[in-house]
Amino acid sequence: MSTRNEATAGVALLGLALCVAIGAAAAAENDPGISVTTHVDKISVKQSGATPMITVTAQGNQYDTVAADKFSMHYDASVTCKGLWDIHYFEVALSNSQSWYDVKGDNFQHKAIGSYTDLLDSWGVDSGKKSRAVGGRTLIGPMKSQLRDAAINACNAEVKSSADKNGISVLKAMATARQLPLPKTGWVRDNLQLQAWTSCGMPQDQITWLSVFDGPPDITVRCEARPYSEGVDTGNMPGQLSSKFQVTQLTLSANPTQYQGSCPKEVVLTGTITANKAGSVDYQWKSGNTISAPSTLTFSKAESRQVTRKIDVDHSWARTMTLVTDGPGERVSNAVDVNISCVVGGGPGNLAPRPKPPIPPVGPLPPPPQPQAKPDLVPGATLHVGNNSAQWGHTLTVNASKSNLPKQGNACGLAFNYDLRNVGAGNAGAFKSRLAVSGNPAHQGNVVSLAAGATRNIAGVLFLPNGDYQVGVFVDHQMQVGESNEGNNTAPITLKVRNCQP
Repeated sequence: MSTRNEATAGVALLGLALCVAIGAAAAAENDPGISVTTHVDKISVKQSGATPMITVTAQGNQYDTVAADKFSMHYDASVTCKGLWDIHYFEVALSNSQSWYDVKGDNFQHKAIGSYTDLLDSWGVDSGKKSRAVGGRTLIGPMKSQLRDAAINACNAEVKSSADKNGISVLKAMATARQLPLPKTGWVRDNLQLQAWTSCGMPQDQITWLSVFDGPPDITVRCEARPYSEGVDTGNMPGQLSSKFQVTQLTLSANPTQYQGSCPKEVVLTGTITANKAGSVDYQWKSGNTISAPSTLTFSKAESRQVTRKIDVDHSWARTMTLVTDGPGERVSNAVDVNISCVVGGGPGNLAPRPKPPIPPVGPLPPPPQPQAKPDLVPGATLHVGNNSAQWGHTLTVNASKSNLPKQGNACGLAFNYDLRNVGAGNAGAFKSRLAVSGNPAHQGNVVSLAAGATRNIAGVLFLPNGDYQVGVFVDHQMQVGESNEGNNTAPITLKVRNCQP
């Protein structure tokens, strides 16, 4: 990036929602002329890590194809609040260059692009956190058509310039692979601004906002070579001289897939990932709406490699499992149904109890091994949103006019919180809890640990316009914790938002 941008209190203040752009000219462009004191001391954001690359290929006589369906980049960000003020909200996104904030909603404008958004902190109550710094975080989202077109146009302009400079045809110029920085002009300049915004405040008191830009990210475009033969029309020949790394085959098996008997029973998932050349791919295990944390598999050559996951099942359990990758190439494996029926005594189907082995006639028997205590993570009984609350499985109606949080366009800010409980006998390590609205992830709570019998409160902010929504909580949605009961991690509720005035 060209500049690391940092905003401090008293520099380019924007009403109660304060925006600071790179340089005084950019700040003046976004400042409507209101100046007040902010509780934010410092905020910064900058691109970090490897420069993202977009690969462009040619299927005809010009560059025309970007195979990747996602775009991602890394960033570092930090925020510090003044005095006794606490972080209330902290988010980073790729946004429209005219985005800025006013906590009252009078001068609000925010245009995030696609799903390139990373919510770092969001509390409806006093957080107790004065500062936050992160490094190497990832923004990821779909490859926007405008970004794809910008990369294609950059390759076509580059080969035309090369052809004119060297007195050769464009087709001959396309025989040489080349890399170049994506021009930061047009749609890229206006819509891929790396932006961080935050608010510092306390309950029942004024909350002020500050936002900062770091400009469009650095992006490399690779223009792949295409075959060229003098005097031969190669317009219909393959678009690359050498193939890119890709996953060519992805399969999944389980052992066993059907079982009836005593438990616990170990289920072994085996995935086979085949690649066409050296490279690396991220893969995850998926069960319904639950997905594991990503792991990376590296290939040294064209080959097939196996990955495994072991699951100890101690209760009747039925799941449909898949193995997914981030590509390129094959992304979803075949689905495998696993059905485990745990039998106690005579059990289902009048199965006879298994005969006990004879007792050795020597010495006293050692004490039987004690089963390892396992946690059991469940949602608490109630979801609180705005000025109301209701039990999971019921309907919750919220009067949005009672909320004093900022709006986003026609969506009202609604503070929410709910409890997580560990009703098992064992302690739970780190896990995450996801709140989804109408099937879309809306908030993720991170829990470092939860002791047996303990409760942890998760809080955040939802931005929703008037309407009816199906809200669900998914405890340990990445399957990080082995539990005594994996079937009680979710709970639904119908949320009705009323009286949200744009």
